Amino acid sequence: MKTRATIILKGRVQQAGYRDHIDEQAFNLNLTGNAKNLDDGTVRVICEGDKKTINKFIERIRIKQYPISVEDIELKYSEATGEFKTFDIIWEDDITKATFERMATAARYMREMNTDISGKIDNVGGKIEEMNTNISGKIDNLADKTESGNKILGGKIEEMNTNISGKIDNLADKTESGNKILGGRIDNLGGELGGKMDNLTTETHSFHQDMSRQFDSMDVKYGIIAEMIGKAVEGIEKTNKNTGKILARMEKQQENHNQLIEKLIKVIINKSNPGSKFTNE
Repeated sequence: MKTRATIILKGRVQQAGYRDHIDEQAFNLNLTGNAKNLDDGTVRVICEGDKKTINKFIERIRIKQYPISVEDIELKYSEATGEFKTFDIIWEDDITKATFERMATAARYMREMNTDISGKIDNVGGKIEEMNTNISGKIDNLADKTESGNKILGGKIEEMNTNISGKIDNLADKTESGNKILGGRIDNLGGELGGKMDNLTTETHSFHQDMSRQFDSMDVKYGIIAEMIGKAVEGIEKTNKNTGKILARMEKQQENHNQLIEKLIKVIINKSNPGSKFTNE
């Protein structure tokens, strides 16, 4: 329900752009009425609206901010008439006074704008300083974490190198042991085969001599048998040559096996320590 309020504002309220402030607050609260300077130095405001809104309006125009200072407020409620369509300022007939008041209003707005900008600049400065502090702290924290991470990574790399080195040494020991065992077995095999072949050659030669002596005393009809025995001896000699080739092939395979193991060790060392260069003296 609408009501009418007649408000008398006392203090430094004239010639300071105060009525423009009253007009602005009435506009924001959707009140109707007018504001007028009285001859006794006060400002009279007549407004219509609901009582709750009028009370909010009074609090907004009760200000003490240079050059305005509201010292006292007289308030009287009455029945609304609905005669006002908008809120207006009733200007004096003297145009000079009205002009000076408008100039005072402009000056007040400029002061308020400067104050607002100054506050925002201070706020931005504080936020920038806070941001710099946060960034500095985060950079320091990142540096500490990076240093810690480098130490941990260095320790793990060193531990990995130690483990790989131990495995390479173990592999080298096993390879050397395997080479010794394989070499011994090849030597044993060669010795056994050599001894058997020497024995076979001796027995074959002795057999050939015995048979030759016997066939020398036999008739020519046994010459065919002697020829066959000679071919058998040639076959045995070929077997001896093939056995020698087998031994040579086995020795070559052993040499290739040793070279393959050396290459494997080089690859493992180069992968674990990219900066190192392995050489086999």
